[in-house]
Amino acid sequence: MKIFQLCLFTISLFILAAFSMSAQIKPPEKTEEDSLKIRSDILADTSVVFDSTQSVTAPDTMKPIINPGFISSDISSYRIKKNDIQLNDYRTISNLITLLPFGYVQDLGWLGQPNEVLIAGNGYNNLSVVENGVVLNNRISNSYEFNRYQSESLDSIYLVPLTQSFLYGNNNQSTVLLYPKIGINTPPYSRLRFHQAPEGEGFVDVLFNALFTSKLNIGFELTNFTVDPRYANSGASHWIGSASMRYMFSNKFNLIAKYKFVDSYTELNGGVDYNFLINNFSEADADEIMYNNFQAPVLYGELNFDSPRYKKVSSNQLRLDLLLQLVDNAFSTLTVYYVDELEEFRQNEKETYSDIPKIINDNSYSLYGGSFHQNYSGSFFQADILANLEVLDSKAQYLYYSNKELWSYSFAGKLKLFPFDFGYTSVFGKYLTYNEKSFSGAGIDAALNITKQFQIYSGYSYYTKPYNLIEIEFGNPKNNSGVSTFHTRLSFSAGTAKLSTGYFRTETNNASFAVIEQSYEMKVSEVSDLFFEDTKNEGFNLSVDYEISNVLIKTNLAYYFTKTSDIENLLPEFTGWGGIYYVDTLFNNNLKLKAGINYKFSGVQNHLLYDFEKSIPVYHHWNNTTNEIELISPLRTNSSFQIDLFVAGRIQEAAIFYFVFENILDRKYYIVPYYPMQARGIRFGLSWEFLD
Repeated sequence: MKIFQLCLFTISLFILAAFSMSAQIKPPEKTEEDSLKIRSDILADTSVVFDSTQSVTAPDTMKPIINPGFISSDISSYRIKKNDIQLNDYRTISNLITLLPFGYVQDLGWLGQPNEVLIAGNGYNNLSVVENGVVLNNRISNSYEFNRYQSESLDSIYLVPLTQSFLYGNNNQSTVLLYPKIGINTPPYSRLRFHQAPEGEGFVDVLFNALFTSKLNIGFELTNFTVDPRYANSGASHWIGSASMRYMFSNKFNLIAKYKFVDSYTELNGGVDYNFLINNFSEADADEIMYNNFQAPVLYGELNFDSPRYKKVSSNQLRLDLLLQLVDNAFSTLTVYYVDELEEFRQNEKETYSDIPKIINDNSYSLYGGSFHQNYSGSFFQADILANLEVLDSKAQYLYYSNKELWSYSFAGKLKLFPFDFGYTSVFGKYLTYNEKSFSGAGIDAALNITKQFQIYSGYSYYTKPYNLIEIEFGNPKNNSGVSTFHTRLSFSAGTAKLSTGYFRTETNNASFAVIEQSYEMKVSEVSDLFFEDTKNEGFNLSVDYEISNVLIKTNLAYYFTKTSDIENLLPEFTGWGGIYYVDTLFNNNLKLKAGINYKFSGVQNHLLYDFEKSIPVYHHWNNTTNEIELISPLRTNSSFQIDLFVAGRIQEAAIFYFVFENILDRKYYIVPYYPMQARGIRFGLSWEFLD
């Protein structure tokens, strides 16, 4: 499979190069109109992408079509720009999600692990990840691992308002939009980024993008990150490669093609075996041993270099986008795509361990899809239509009845009215057919510019949500899941001060909860059943970005009121991320410096574990003695807090260096039991940009 991926990647590059050479053999006549001297400052700011009232202008009539997305750039959404990304501390894109309101990561302690990313409490099976209009989620589990995304070509991240999140994919309660920049750079652009850290952690990303002719843009990116086992059976290695092409037939017609492959290997222990420690040592000694990675016993720990549990993922993705702009205020995008993905899950493969069930499953699917987006803007309105069709052929070996061809199609629309300059209102809805069942939803929202500094947004929606293939087989649900959401946000901006606060309330009927079967002889973390229950989730958020003199203060806080019939803290009671930095431009404008401290903290939360094969968090088990469903543990995690020293500097707009002294207080804690977080250590890195 790896050879096939590398060959396909090489062939893609060869085809693109051949296309470029053929275009150069018979070059078009050189005219001022074909010089493509588009201002780089316009393309560097993707705000033009989403505001349909603007368009990219240039002295040249030949320009790339930048289709506005299905979401507008206004107070209803939250955006992270490229410049904010580059001077922030992150390993993978999951760290960047914590910059979003209500963003949080259930961190398993070290790089490469399948950390669950949540927005407003919505993670696996409830968070849609969308790249340029195509949902990236695994179509069997309805989940996405952010380790598989190439962060260095990322131009911006958008958080869709919670009331509109169902307009994409399978009607999930949160949606994040990712917009890579490859394909629109006009000058040649190359970028190299790497970092190193303890435990053999290494990351490297190579990106290249160039205009080969006046009409042809070609780019590729190759990413690799690896980490040695910190605790037994916790190593990982991920390879990701992509190649893309944009051909501008005219100002009214562009063609974009992209191929991507993923090849990853992740060892999956089950955290420290704390029950063994507490049964054989005093509590003080058990806590001390737990944070000693050489002495601590771990669940699913390896014996004689034989990994008892791991997962391999290989994926090939191909997409083709046709962009049309027949008139200035109308954009059309037609996309066809194909995904072939295989997850090889192995547990006690060689039957080395007597207390671990043997599992050898090859879970794969092939997906054929197409989507169409039409945007039209008038003097006082904006209309969007989004249609999607997918055919799924799934072959998951842990599913007995759902290995079949499954069709789904959807039709979504949004009408935004802005008759006055001080605000707008919009209505939106969607119809979805999935697995031969129909689902629908609708909503309304409005935004008001109270003053030039103050804006307020509020919205409400209700929709029904389909169950994924795992829920259908393990839970056999009798009723649909209905979701009602209210979301409001107040924003203030004046000079270098930006502040926003938000509140949401979501009520879900028939939400699914996973159950494992209790066993005293075997280590079991595989879901065996599901039950359904109504839930209510609400939370407050405060985001601050304030610069005074040369001091920058950033913070992103959230407080949750989330409860089910027996889970007191389904989410951490509170979460927070932020930093205090000294920022300045030094040495005759040759160095832009950002230096200070990062901090993060979280509150108490009920214990949980993960079924990594199915990407499901588990809070309950079946008690064979009482024949009842109970929490896997009555305990809750302690509150956590960590401080890092962070220094980043941009040198002559060409290079950025990073230095991070992580966990400088050497705090001993975990977020998910019992996966100890990183100890005190130093991580450093460098990114270098070449513009010609």
